[in-house]
Amino acid sequence: MVKSMSGVPRPPQINNLNPATNFKIRYNMSAGTVPINKNAILASVGNVAATSVLLYNYWGSFKIKTIEMWCPAVNNGTTECSVEWIGGSFGNNKLVQDTSNSVTYPAHIKTSPPQQNSASFWQSGDTVDIFTITTSASNTIVDLSIQLMMTDNTFGVVPTVVVGATAGSVYYLGLDGLPSSSSGFAVLTLPTL
Repeated sequence: MVKSMSGVPRPPQINNLNPATNFKIRYNMSAGTVPINKNAILASVGNVAATSVLLYNYWGSFKIKTIEMWCPAVNNGTTECSVEWIGGSFGNNKLVQDTSNSVTYPAHIKTSPPQQNSASFWQSGDTVDIFTITTSASNTIVDLSIQLMMTDNTFGVVPTVVVGATAGSVYYLGLDGLPSSSSGFAVLTLPTL
C-alpha cells in the first residue's frame, strides 16, 4: 500500500484498465481531396450492427500512428498524393506530399502526426477535421495504422445510418465514415456494406 501525505494508506493505481489494440486497415481511394474528421475515423474502424439500419462503433478513443499512401503511376502524366495534418489550436498545419512522373514508380508517402498537432494525441469522436487526404489518381492504396481504446461508458456514441446490415455483425466503413457504396474509400479484405 502507498501512504498518502496524511499517512492514510491508499490502494495502488491500476494502469491500462481499458482494452487497447493496434489496428491497420487498407483502403482503395478514388481520386479527390477529402477532409477526415474524428467521427469518420471511429466509424471506419469497426461497427456493430444493432439493426438493419444502425451501426454503432465500439471504440471510444483513437490515436493515429501512421498513414501510408501509394498513388499509381500513369503513362504520359504525373500523379500526386498528400496528407495535410490540421493543427487546430495545438499547432501548425503540416503538408506531406509526393509527386511521381514515372511510368514505373508510384508516388508514395508515409507520415505520422507531427508533435504537438492535435492528431498526435488521443482523440474521441466529434466533427472536427484532423487531416485532409488528397490523391490525383483512382486506385490509390491508403494504409491507416491506428491505436484504438475502449473507454468507459462510450459504446455506441457515434451511430451511423446504413442500409442492409445484419444485426450483430461487424462492418468497416470507408475512411470518410461512409458505407462503401457511397464512399471514396473502398475497404479491402474486411466486411463492408
